[in-house]
Amino acid sequence: MTLTNLIGQGRTAQVYELDAHKIIKLFYHGYPQHAIENEYHISKMLYNSGLPVANAHNLITYQARLGIVYDRIQGVTMLKNIYSKPWRYRQYAKKLAELHHHIHQETIMDSEIDSYKNKLITDMQKIDLLDTYTIDKIIAYTQALPEGNKICHGDFHPDNILCNNDKHVVIDWMTATKGNPLGDVARTIILLEYVVFPHMSRISNYMVHVFGKILLNHYIKTYIQRSGVKIEDIHQWKLPVAAARLSEDLPKEENDTLIRFIQKEIKKCKIKE
Repeated sequence: MTLTNLIGQGRTAQVYELDAHKIIKLFYHGYPQHAIENEYHISKMLYNSGLPVANAHNLITYQARLGIVYDRIQGVTMLKNIYSKPWRYRQYAKKLAELHHHIHQETIMDSEIDSYKNKLITDMQKIDLLDTYTIDKIIAYTQALPEGNKICHGDFHPDNILCNNDKHVVIDWMTATKGNPLGDVARTIILLEYVVFPHMSRISNYMVHVFGKILLNHYIKTYIQRSGVKIEDIHQWKLPVAAARLSEDLPKEENDTLIRFIQKEIKKCKIKE
C-alpha cells in the first residue's frame, strides 16, 4: 500500500485517500497509541449506536505510523459553509446546537472511557501559566461539579462537522470522554468566544470574534431550548474548561485572554487565590 493523495492535515494527523470510499487518518510519529486506540474505539461504538459519526473500520500501521481507516465522508466543514454563506449563520448555529444535544443523549457505561472531569483535571495539572495554589483551587472546584455519563466530544465546533446538503457528520473524536454534557457545551462556548487564529491579522481575528459571538448566542439559545437546562448550569463549567485549555499549544494572545477570564471567574465563583 502506498499513500500519495493527501487530502487534509492538522496538528495530530494527516488524512490520505485510500480509495473512493475510504480514507486513512495517519497520526504523526510519537502520538500516543492509547489516544489513537481511544478514538478508534469511541468512533466505532458511536457509529454502531446510530450517531452521525464516520465508521471506523480498523487500525493500521504505515511506515511506523499508526492510523485509522474511516469511511470517506463527502462534503465540506460547517465552518467553510459559514464563511461562504454568512447570511445563513442562524441556521448553522441551530444545527450546531441540535447536533450537540443529539450526541448528548448517548449514555456511556464503558469503564475504559475516561471521565470528562478527570480529563480536565489531568490537563490542568500540566499547565505552568497559573500558580500551583490557584490550579489546586480550580481542581477542587471542578471535583465538586455534577457528574454525568453522557458522551462528551471534547472539541465540538463548526470545523469538526462535515456537511453534505442535509447530512451532517461529526468528526475527530480523539478527545471524547464521558461525563456531564454541560461541560462539553462550556468547551464549545470557550472555543467560539476566545479562539485566536495566529495566521490571521488582528482585524480578521476581530471579525471572527464578532461573528463567533453572534453564532454563539444562537447556539446557546437553541441548546437551552432543546435541553431545558439553565444557562447558569452551563456557565459553572467555564472556569475549569478555560483553565484546562491553557494546557494546549495556544497563541500568546489567546492564553492572555483566557488567564484574564479565569481571574474574573475565580472571583465570581468565590474561589480564593
